[in-house]
Amino acid sequence: MMSITYALLFCLYATSSPLKIRDDNAPLNSKSNTVILISIDGFAQDYFSLGITPNIADLGKSGVFADYMKPVFPTVTFPNHYTIATGLYPENHGIVGNSFYSKQLGDTFYFTQPSSYDSKWWGGEPIWVTAEKNNLISAVDQFPGAEAVIMGVRPTYHYPYEASVTQTTKMDKLVNWLELPEDQRPALLISYFAEVDSAGHSYGPFSKGTNDALIQADASIGYLVNQLKSKNLYDKVNIIIVSDHGMEGSMTPRDNIYVNDLLAKANLELSANNVTAKCMTLNPVKEKILSVHLSPHAGIYPVSDSDIIPIYRKLKMVQDRSKFNVYLKKNIPERFVYDFNERIPPIVIIANEPYLMRFSAANYNSPDLSKRSSGLDKRQSSSNVPYGAHGFDNEYQNMRAIFVAHGPAFKSPSNPTNSTNFPPISALDVYNVVAKLLKVNPANNDGSQTVAANMIL
Repeated sequence: MMSITYALLFCLYATSSPLKIRDDNAPLNSKSNTVILISIDGFAQDYFSLGITPNIADLGKSGVFADYMKPVFPTVTFPNHYTIATGLYPENHGIVGNSFYSKQLGDTFYFTQPSSYDSKWWGGEPIWVTAEKNNLISAVDQFPGAEAVIMGVRPTYHYPYEASVTQTTKMDKLVNWLELPEDQRPALLISYFAEVDSAGHSYGPFSKGTNDALIQADASIGYLVNQLKSKNLYDKVNIIIVSDHGMEGSMTPRDNIYVNDLLAKANLELSANNVTAKCMTLNPVKEKILSVHLSPHAGIYPVSDSDIIPIYRKLKMVQDRSKFNVYLKKNIPERFVYDFNERIPPIVIIANEPYLMRFSAANYNSPDLSKRSSGLDKRQSSSNVPYGAHGFDNEYQNMRAIFVAHGPAFKSPSNPTNSTNFPPISALDVYNVVAKLLKVNPANNDGSQTVAANMIL
C-alpha cells in the first residue's frame, strides 16, 4: 500500500475532537484483532525487580508475563529488533550486527546511516509486510527496518527514527491511528522507545539515570492505557511490550579491550585504505584487515580470503580466554546459530561480560554513531566511570529481554497475583504471536507455533 503523506497525518493528529466514526461495542477491525507492539530498547528482565514499572507489570499480571524473553546473538539492537519482526535468526534475515560488511554487495551496513534503508540489506518477511500482504493496514513508528522497502512493501504509515520525538507524542499517535475510520485504521501498530537503552549505556544498569528512564517509560505506558480507557478502546486492543536485550554493567576504560592494540600485538594492521584507524607495527606485516565491526565484539574482515587462516592463527596467539575468545566463523558455538551468512565475519573475537572490544578513539571504523548510541565517548576519562553494555552471550541472565502482553485475545492467567505467569520465550516467537493475533498465515520462520497457541485464545 502507498503511504499517506506526513502532511495528511499531521492534520489527522492535530484534530482536537475526531468524528465519531466507530461503534463503541464493535471490534476495531472486522478482519483481525488489533495489535499494539511497543519495544522498549534495553529493558532488562531484572529491572522488574526494582518495582518502579508498575504499569507495565500490571499489564502482564492480568495478561501474559513471560519469565523472560531470550534474545538472539549478538544481543544488540538491530539484529534483535529484526528477529522480533521476522521470527528469523540473524543469519537468516541478514541483519547480523549494528554494523557489518558484505563482500557479496561490496558495501557496509551502518545502522545510523540512511543507506541502511536500502532493501538489499533486509531479508525475510517482517510482520508489517505480512499484514499488508493480507490487506491489513500497518503503522510503524521508528522501529528498526520499517523505513526500508521490503519485498516491495512499506507500512501504510511509517516514521523514521527521530530522537527528539517524545514518548507521549508516540502514544498519542497510536491512539489517533486507532480513531481513524476502519478503511484507514491500522490493525497492526508498532512503536519504539530508545531512552532506557541510552541511559543504561551512559550510566550503567541499576543507576539513577537508568531508573529515571524506566520510570519515564512506565509512565508513558500508563498514559497510553489511560487514553485507551478514556476512549473505550482498552478492551478492544491487544498490547505487547517487548525489549531487544538486557544490559550489563561495565567500567570504562577498565573493561575496554582496545582492538588496535590487540592487532598490533598480533603483528596485524588495518588496510591503509581504511579511513578511521590503522595499527602501526615495527615488524613487516603481510596480512591486512579490511575492517572490523560487531561491537562489543570484533568481527574481522580480511582484505584477502587467503589471509583468513594466518590472521586467525595470529589472533589465537594473543587470545585471553578470561576476557575473549577468537573463532573462525565455522567454529562459533553452534548454539549461537551464527555462521550461515556471508555477512558474518570470517573471524570473530567474542568478548565475555563485561569486556568491550573497542578502538581507542572511535567505535571501530564506523561513521558517526551518535544518533542511536550512548554518551560513552563523551565521558571517556583516565578514571573508571560506570557504563552499560550488551551484545554478549544470549544465555547470560543480564542479556534477558522482556515480553508482556494484555488484551482480549490473550488467555487469562490462572493466578493474576504472580509476578510472572508464562514460561520463557524467545525473540523468535514474537512474529508468530502477532501473526496469530492478526489472523494471518505467518511466513516461514524459526520461531515456535506452540508458544502462540499456548498464549492466545
